[in-house]
Amino acid sequence: MDESYTPTPDRQPNTPEEQRMRLMRAGQKAGKLSAALFAQAAEPSEMNGDLYELAEKILALSAEEDTIEPYAPEDVLGTTVDALDVSIRTQNVLKRQGINLIDDLLPYSYADFRRFQNLSRAGFDELRRELTRLGVMLRET
Repeated sequence: MDESYTPTPDRQPNTPEEQRMRLMRAGQKAGKLSAALFAQAAEPSEMNGDLYELAEKILALSAEEDTIEPYAPEDVLGTTVDALDVSIRTQNVLKRQGINLIDDLLPYSYADFRRFQNLSRAGFDELRRELTRLGVMLRET
């Protein structure tokens, strides 16, 4: 049975790292949603002054979240892509991109992976799941 972390409604995070990652992702989604709602709101002159200041702060924070630094625990940086619990096809796609170690993944975002030639949606999903299980965090865009 696979013990990797898969965020589903019936499976709660087990480790503090999984909990931290889940909370960080939820915060990012909430920030983007708030920013989108305020961006669609009325003109600034039609808004209450306090509400307008809050909207500006939320938009600034939303812009900052896109600059989240990639992170990988020290003990997994030297792990080869061969050791990842992903399909051989996904490993080959990574190798063709010159990615041989987890450390080589850090400059990429999840959006970059979607553009890798021959990386299917299933391959992308399994890679993302495995990186999450290892505690690796990459930029979304």
